[in-house]
Amino acid sequence: MSESEQEQRKLRTVVCDAHGLRYDPDVQEGCVRCLKEMQGPEGSPSDGFDKRIPIALGAVVLLALFLLLGGDQEPPSVAGLDEETAAKTETAVQVEAEPKGLDPSPFGLQIKKIEDMLFSEDQGWIFGNDLYLAVSELSASVAQADSSQAMEASRQIEAYAKKVQIVEDVGYSGVNVEAARNGWEEVRDLVFVSSRSFSKAAGSELRQDKELAVRELAEDLEDALDDVENFIGDNEWDVMQIAEVGEVVTPEDKIVVAHWTDFVREWNDELNDAVRDYPTQPPVDLNFNLTMAYQELGNAVSELRSLTVSGGSLPTAPLWAREANVQKARSHVDAAREYLEKIYQ
Repeated sequence: MSESEQEQRKLRTVVCDAHGLRYDPDVQEGCVRCLKEMQGPEGSPSDGFDKRIPIALGAVVLLALFLLLGGDQEPPSVAGLDEETAAKTETAVQVEAEPKGLDPSPFGLQIKKIEDMLFSEDQGWIFGNDLYLAVSELSASVAQADSSQAMEASRQIEAYAKKVQIVEDVGYSGVNVEAARNGWEEVRDLVFVSSRSFSKAAGSELRQDKELAVRELAEDLEDALDDVENFIGDNEWDVMQIAEVGEVVTPEDKIVVAHWTDFVREWNDELNDAVRDYPTQPPVDLNFNLTMAYQELGNAVSELRSLTVSGGSLPTAPLWAREANVQKARSHVDAAREYLEKIYQ
């Protein structure tokens, strides 16, 4: 470099305020000491790190957008990342994009075995522990699946298995099929990806017919319960106004007993009118809650009929016995409504 060139370069340089060293601002951002401090110690882990941080953060943002869109788009590109960061990002995408629910294909035969028991026949109850054993076997197989969801799925299936297990030593001898079907479909849809191979369609028409029949009978029961409840409301006060007579001694006692006799006749006639459209008894295996509601309705009517003879050989029924009969009838009506409410849930 000639002296003139050296002189011109010297004119372009400036003095560093921090270190007093000259540097050419057109060539570098600071003096040599400034540059060294900015770079950090030689071989420091920070060497080259600053460039990867924004790139990695960008990859995370892309991954978040991908998941937000529900996985319908192609996974975000990892172009521009160094080889190690790119590999980690691709792995993260694969883990996060794993579909919710297990692939049912590897367990097809076991699922079919369970659903054959639940859907193939028009039956109200399952006896024995074949269903429990089949579900437990499926739970054990699912636990061995190569998936992060396997253990939780196995736990859910095993919990269902315990619900359909028959415990002989407590006298429980059967499993209600409708309840077992509902429980199975719930756990199956929770742990497995939806599949056309599921056998729900095998009993769909039968189930639809049953559900319709259950709804219609439940509505009939509701009407009957309203009639019984109205009967109680219309007659409760009157039945409590008649004095009780333990023994006919005076003429007044004879008048009370005669009044009671007439009242009993009217009570029974009106009760018969109230239950004239009493619903047909549902098949025992149609719906558990429907069957129980029907029984509670019958219990309520029985209590009301018993009221007129609750005194036994006494001329009139004691007041405490009448009150007890009415209260029990109301309790049975309330219990029946609770069972019907479960059908509508």
